[in-house]
Amino acid sequence: MATDPDTGGEPEHVGECEECGRVYPVQVDNDGDLRPIGTSGTCVCGSAAFVALSPD
Repeated sequence: MATDPDTGGEPEHVGECEECGRVYPVQVDNDGDLRPIGTSGTCVCGSAAFVALSPD
């Protein structure tokens, strides 16, 4: 994991927005929440809630 997930970095998972279903590369932040990389921390729909997708 990057030392500061707020700055971007390498993806750790693929996450799906719980509101609209958009998929982003994500990192786990210091609170254990998923944060999309390359955004302000939210989905384009405005949601900040993401779930990790299974590699299956």
